[in-house]
Amino acid sequence: MDYIIHEDGTFDIIGSRIRLHGSYPSIDGRHLRPVMVECGRDWIVYSLPGGGKVRLGFNFDTDRSRLLLNAHVKGLPGMHDLLPLAGAWTEGACKVFAQGFGMEGPSGIYDLPYGNSSFPKGTEGGNAAGNGFGAEPEIPVSHGLTALFSGKNVLLAYAEDHRHYSTAFRLEPGENMFRRNTGHVHAGQKMLFSGGFNLEGTKGEEVSLPSLCFEEASEGIEAGLRHCAERIAGKMKARHVMPPAFFWSSWYYAYETMDQEDLDELLSGIKSEKLPFRYIEIDAGYTPALGDWLVPNHRWPGGLKRAAESILSSGFRPGIWVAPFIVGDRSELYRKHPDWVLRDRGGEPVVQLRCYTEPKIWGNPDCNYYVLDTSHPEALRYIEDVFKSLRSYGFELFKTDFMLWSMHDSASVRRHDPTLTSVEIMRKTLSAIRNAIGEESFLLGCIAPFMPFIGYADGMRLAGDCGAQWAESYGPLNMLRELPCDNYFNHVFWQNDPDAMLLRDFDTMLTAEEVRSLAVLQAISGGAVSTSDPPHRLSEDRKRLIRLLMPPVGKTPIRTTSPETTPIRTTSPETTPSRTTSPETTPSGTKSIETPSDGTNGIRTEFPYLGQDRKELLAILRLKQGNVVFVMNPTEEPLTVFFRLEDFFGEGDWYQYRYEFEEKDEPVFPASASLYRNSERQKSTLIGEEKPISVKDGVFASRLSPHSSALVFVTREALREKPMNIWEW
Repeated sequence: MDYIIHEDGTFDIIGSRIRLHGSYPSIDGRHLRPVMVECGRDWIVYSLPGGGKVRLGFNFDTDRSRLLLNAHVKGLPGMHDLLPLAGAWTEGACKVFAQGFGMEGPSGIYDLPYGNSSFPKGTEGGNAAGNGFGAEPEIPVSHGLTALFSGKNVLLAYAEDHRHYSTAFRLEPGENMFRRNTGHVHAGQKMLFSGGFNLEGTKGEEVSLPSLCFEEASEGIEAGLRHCAERIAGKMKARHVMPPAFFWSSWYYAYETMDQEDLDELLSGIKSEKLPFRYIEIDAGYTPALGDWLVPNHRWPGGLKRAAESILSSGFRPGIWVAPFIVGDRSELYRKHPDWVLRDRGGEPVVQLRCYTEPKIWGNPDCNYYVLDTSHPEALRYIEDVFKSLRSYGFELFKTDFMLWSMHDSASVRRHDPTLTSVEIMRKTLSAIRNAIGEESFLLGCIAPFMPFIGYADGMRLAGDCGAQWAESYGPLNMLRELPCDNYFNHVFWQNDPDAMLLRDFDTMLTAEEVRSLAVLQAISGGAVSTSDPPHRLSEDRKRLIRLLMPPVGKTPIRTTSPETTPIRTTSPETTPSRTTSPETTPSGTKSIETPSDGTNGIRTEFPYLGQDRKELLAILRLKQGNVVFVMNPTEEPLTVFFRLEDFFGEGDWYQYRYEFEEKDEPVFPASASLYRNSERQKSTLIGEEKPISVKDGVFASRLSPHSSALVFVTREALREKPMNIWEW
């Protein structure tokens, strides 16, 4: 990496293949118009009318592998956003990766230059995410980090520090990413790159911004993004101390109707099936009005404490759903403290959601849903007390939902404390929650911004709700896009949560093939694993499926410590401004046991086709005993899939076993029709026979019907037993 400073105050960022030319800083969507520009070897000072100054500094890491661009501003109070790098002409990049702001993204990979085909809907057009599922047709903003690449040559741009400001990048003809523009860019135009920070008009006379970092990677887009995530995780002190969140959630089957009687039946059923769920989570529907979190409704006559005791006495850990920022207009909270809700610039409560007609959301009487302003110290104390009380009842998993509601730009609303950005308020709130629940509890983010949660969250939902249908809304399509794109930070920022596996063979519009495809994908991604179905009501085939996919008990593959000896972090993620841990130590300061520096404990699921023009979705799980390959056809047309095992696992003899599920669909044509060549295939697949059940073949080829998939175990030695679990076999 290198840079060039020009006499007129423009500068270039120089990579070996990808370069950014002629950049110039901007404030509030406009390039600076200085009265004087002074340049040195590694700095530029722009003197502005009225006496304000912007200083850019350039420096390298000790090995010159990373360029840091630093900005310091003086005499410009109240500025909304500052882009240290704006309007840079991009050379050498064929694609760009855009990271979504939080749950549901949209995240994706886009061809350059943009055209309408770069923004497909559904499975039509281009390839926004490397799997045939695209974003809506508008110029993408990338949040926290981005990557420009061509083949395996990648230029990463990111900020390490996300404790105070939103960071964003955009590639378009000079538009400021904090001023939304949905216009199209036409093929043939030059792509102009911009990146910087949203201060939300909150800061005073002088401010130093986090560094913008530029770094090259040569091992492809997913490896480059993971390296970038590791840098951010170290700076933000990401948490890696929790074992896998294998849990049951009430939402996707009972929804808001769950009650104490249902819970008692469920616990009895789970115990009868001997399923080792770590947590049983009670989701929305237990309060008479949102905001009154400690007041149970008629479904829970014994209160939440009794519910938690029921779960504990059955041998599980209780979990609870809370939406800290939601305040219903019929709640006691709003009646007593109307001054605690966020206001618009005119002084009226910000109405985030209106519910004036049927159906009433969660069955609550509220008509207007407001936002709790936790910049108010009493409101923040209320939330901390709520979580302390829930923790005292015995709850250990906390699903915090609708967290994006607090992320209003402070310049557009009236807060109790107008000096704080939305990011700072979010992190103050998360700090209070973590203080209340302790280090040993599992904090799961949902409908949440990603970057502000790093250092506090143990898990994070990636995509929209996956209902019992194949659709965009309340279906899996958003998950199919987001899961591969967000895989690079799984077990780096936290455990990714792809949402609950819907395993039931009743009350569903999903076919058996679709159920298997989605469940295997969700589990093999290697993050949190959950379901909402009553296990004791499932067919034997579906019970086998959940046992195949559940994380192993006892020697879990993704843990660093036992739950009884989870180290307590003694410093806040708001302190420690730089990474001080060795590669063998997790960023939260706890010693790993045989753990690589990526924090995965040897578990790393890869999506090797990310960014390639392939329609199939391919995931690879590398384990000590061998490899697991999952390939899926997410499209609406039949698809022939072909790949060589040596491309992923190296040369040599490979055996493959395509897992045979007991339950069969009636496909239009045989989805498992073999196209193997030169195989040494044994006919028998019965457990316990001496003959091997796997095939010696270096090529996988198959015809997959729409929404169908294949699960393949790949080993050096022939398998002689059918695997009963994808993690332990």
